[in-house]
Amino acid sequence: MLTLRKRIYIIVSSLIALVLVLLLLYFFVFNKPKDILVEQEITQKTDIENKSESGSSNKANVSVKIQPQESTKVIIENSQELYIRQLATIFVERFSSYSNQNQNQHLEDVLILVTDSMANWIKLQILEPGDSYEGVTTKVISSKISELNEQEAIVLVDVQQLIQKKNEQKVEYKSGRVNLKKINEEWKVAGLYWE
Repeated sequence: MLTLRKRIYIIVSSLIALVLVLLLLYFFVFNKPKDILVEQEITQKTDIENKSESGSSNKANVSVKIQPQESTKVIIENSQELYIRQLATIFVERFSSYSNQNQNQHLEDVLILVTDSMANWIKLQILEPGDSYEGVTTKVISSKISELNEQEAIVLVDVQQLIQKKNEQKVEYKSGRVNLKKINEEWKVAGLYWE
């Protein structure tokens, strides 16, 4: 005869197994993947090269057209715009995250991301080491390109900063602007301005 404890254990185990089976059925049988549809029409031209056994080659230009369907919209971001936003985000997070105990490593980390004039200004921002810990951790919570042309871009950023002094912590939110310039076909940060 089973004790009460064993019976309860068997009943609870059976219920858990039943719930797991139902969850697995739901995810693998009833949950079908959703199609992602593109809002704009995409045309791609591709050169296809066919080589024959005699060594001669024939090139054919093939055009593929994908027609959008009406339903879900997908925002397609240009790779240059994405790169510019990511560069601004990386710069702001690294430059604005620092402590008086890291030998100004945050300044060294961003020098490769900036223009020469910005690098000269950054080198003047050295923090003196302190006896008690003080530091700031910055996280970009949103970024948006406000202006973009062939040589310059402006990215608006909103950040969250965790400020630690001695045994106190506080969280602040800031908005700012990152100016970027294209120098020798490479985007560099030219300025950071807090509102």
